[in-house]
Formats: sequence, structure tokens, C-alpha cells
Amino acid sequence: FPNTGVFDERKTVLTGNPTRRGFFKNEESKKNDIPIIFITGGSRGSQIINEKVLKVLPQLLIKYKIYHQTGSFDYKKTEQAKSRLPQNLKARYFPSTNYEPSMFEKILKLCDLVISRAGANTVLEIAAVGRSAILIPISWSGGGEQVKNAELLGKTGLARVLSQQSLSGEALLANVEEVFKNPPSNDAKVEARRLVVPQAAKNLAQLV
Repeated sequence: FPNTGVFDERKTVLTGNPTRRGFFKNEESKKNDIPIIFITGGSRGSQIINEKVLKVLPQLLIKYKIYHQTGSFDYKKTEQAKSRLPQNLKARYFPSTNYEPSMFEKILKLCDLVISRAGANTVLEIAAVGRSAILIPISWSGGGEQVKNAELLGKTGLARVLSQQSLSGEALLANVEEVFKNPPSNDAKVEARRLVVPQAAKNLAQLV
């Protein structure tokens, strides 16, 4: 991102972050019969996000369908939680240890809301497809980079930023309700897409 203030500007070229081509394909969005939430803590999952989600899972499933990328460590817990759900709610919950990139892309485009960590790749993919987001940045990431990433998307109006210190099942539920009550404007989506550089991979290759 521009203006990070980390590198010597005389030795720096801003290329943008390489992002999968598929995220830039404009596809006709279809209204889901039940709003879809995509919860992801990255490929390894996030134990604290998983824990708080499971505390309010039945309440969420009354209104929403959920795809949940759990990581391998918590997958059994989520499957056990699913087995205890009433039959009608089981059919709305889809936990998975991980998704291959094409499936991740498909679900991100399909969903109405993303609950996620705030790594640069994920933040830019969310921005590219213009999906509402609740971002829970890792507070101890190098130089506070996830917090900065989350705040950058938050400023566009596309994302709400929830600190890990403030994270609870109730806080998560309240933020989800608020997003669906007051969804981001089209202007917020346009502003968020400005963060993404579609030709970033080409810029980087040409520079090398």
C-alpha cells in the first residue's frame, strides 16, 4: 500500500499486491435465498475466531447460511458442534479445514459477508469483489500490519474492524446484525476497489 513510511522512497517502487485474476471478473451477483456468511481465519484457521463463532452458532444459523474455514486444529470441534444442531440448522452450516484457491474465490463471490483476519491478500480480495466484511486483525503481526490493513479497508466503509481484545460471541453477533442492517454503500465498494491494482503481477514481473 502507498504511504507505509517503512521503506526508503528512493529505493521503493509501488507495484501493488499480485491478486488472482478471477477476483476481477465481473459476474452477475444473484440474491441468495438466505444471506451467506463466509468465516475464515486463513488457511490455518483462527482458534479464537472459531471459539467465538461456536458460542453463537445456533443464533447465526437461524438467519444465515455459513461457510466456515476452520483450519485443521478446530475442524473436529466444528463437526461436533454441527452434530448437536437441530436438523434444519445443520443444513445451513458448512465447516471445512481449508479451501483450495478456486473454491475460496467462488465462496467469497457467493457470500454476503466475510468474517476474517486481515492479511494483505485477503483484504485485497475482499476489496476486489466488494463484499461486506468484519475484520479481526492479528494484533501481534509484524509491525501491526494486519491492524493497518484492516483500518485501510475500514476507512472505505466496506469493512468493520473488531479488535481481538473486544471479540466475544455477543460482539460478533451484534456486528453481524449491524452489517446486515446498514450494508456498505456502492460508493464504499468503489472506494475499496481503488486499493487493488489489477496489473500488480505484471508490474512486478516487468520490474524484475
